[in-house]
Amino acid sequence: MFYLAYSQPEQMDIVVGKSFKFDSKVLHRSVDLFVTKPEIGQQETYPLAILLGSEEHDFRAAILKDKFISIGVQSLDLKKEFLKEQSRGVYLKFLLNELLPYIEKEFNVSKVRLITGHSLAGAMVIDCFLKHPESFSIYLATSPLLQLIDYHQLDSVQFVNPKALYFSIGRNENYPQLEQANHDFHFLLDSIYVQNLKWKFDVLKDENHITNEYTGFSRGYSFYQSFSSIPDSVLSSSLDTINLYIAKVKDQLGISIVLDESVIMSHLLLNLSNKSYETVAETMKYISQNNPDLVRAELDVMLEIAKQLRIKGGREMAFYTYQYIYDITGSEVAQKNMLELKQGY
Repeated sequence: MFYLAYSQPEQMDIVVGKSFKFDSKVLHRSVDLFVTKPEIGQQETYPLAILLGSEEHDFRAAILKDKFISIGVQSLDLKKEFLKEQSRGVYLKFLLNELLPYIEKEFNVSKVRLITGHSLAGAMVIDCFLKHPESFSIYLATSPLLQLIDYHQLDSVQFVNPKALYFSIGRNENYPQLEQANHDFHFLLDSIYVQNLKWKFDVLKDENHITNEYTGFSRGYSFYQSFSSIPDSVLSSSLDTINLYIAKVKDQLGISIVLDESVIMSHLLLNLSNKSYETVAETMKYISQNNPDLVRAELDVMLEIAKQLRIKGGREMAFYTYQYIYDITGSEVAQKNMLELKQGY
């Protein structure tokens, strides 16, 4: 059930945005929200960032102000809201059933959503990641108190759309339980393959529990911005699958990936190595029709691919692959192989 009752009192200017109170039925109190948004037109949308444990002069809003619509959510008592599982469950209900519907109604936000928090609020971020993984696109937690949550449920979490996860601790945290829990979660992530998830864990050598809030967030945001590579599991599939993945990353994360030479060549070589010869032949046809300059630039590689198709993949697909190469480059090697294949060699 969605709770959509809210009030809109007079707004007040602050350093990087505006603040107002949101009346929450779930939390039974008013919540101070701090809104920072780019100068945008009526029709243009921007990604959304939820900043847990926020204050009105939040450095995260200042970093994101040109790229995101940021909603800082103030907490009166972090321990009361985030320490116990039951209270985190209530807070998740507030976030997902009250706050997000209100934001979607009032602001021009896209499907791209980031949620971030530090320490106890960082544990809240990871709890949301595990229990409601499709609610946000990017999960960014600094020095999260992971000993508070059951992160072993990761084994059963499934991601329909591409997600990004970043979490970090400082080497000088001086919280042994926090450090051990973060390392354990890192090892768990490293031991299993989670489809549609790209993640990173950092241990920042010069940071402590306080300073990692700043450095860790900046590192996490840089990780999100570099989210432009395609995993091998996708590259080794068809071009249709790659294009679908690229579209999802754009839609869900706001990151543009170009189907350029590096992507196509990696895709070709991976499929050749995996003996997916029909996929290779289909991609060669696509390249000949859509990117003939690539055939010219990588002629030696293209001829070697055609040779492997002839040896291992089948005469017909090899013939047409040589035909594509010959039509574009006039290669004598391609012509010679076409003649041999015609004659049954």
